[in-house]
Parts: sequence; structure tokens; C-alpha cells
Amino acid sequence: MVERTNEQQRMLEKRRADLAEVRRVEKETAQQLEAQEEIGEELGRTYTSLQQEVHKNLLNSELFDSMLDFSG
Repeated sequence: MVERTNEQQRMLEKRRADLAEVRRVEKETAQQLEAQEEIGEELGRTYTSLQQEVHKNLLNSELFDSMLDFSG
């Protein structure tokens, strides 16, 4: 009887340890996902900013070309 109780106690401790490991991995995965989402958002902002800069440069180039045509 005592031996069975000890075995059940060991199994319970193992399950607790396994559950703690699962929770640790879940937390780590959630943190990694959050970090990846932040990186994605930053890349999106950078891409938008670069698009705006390219558009502005194209407009300036067109304006410059128009000025050259006008003066030439």
C-alpha cells in the first residue's frame, strides 16, 4: 500500500514537472510571437515611410524635368 502511494506521488510530481515545462514553453513561445509581431509592425512602418520618400522623390524629379524643359 505504501509502495503504491509512493508510486502515485512520483507520478504526480512528474506530471507537475511536465505541466510546468509546458507552461514555460508556452510563455516563451508567446514572447517570441509578440517580438515577431513588433518586428513586423516596424517593418510595415518603414516600408510605408520608404514608399512616401520614393513618391516624393519621383514628384521632385518630375518637377525638375519640367523645369529643364521649360528653361531649355
